[in-house]
Amino acid sequence: MTVSFNNLDLHDINSNLCNFLKEKIAQNDISTYVLSLTT
Repeated sequence: MTVSFNNLDLHDINSNLCNFLKEKIAQNDISTYVLSLTT
């Protein structure tokens, strides 16, 4: 995932993060993602 901060505001960043997390949840990868953060 590449993010350009040139012309983005916080709302765009937040919506991009929400969409990213929704995709992760849909792929059932969120548990392994969280585990990788906590270990």
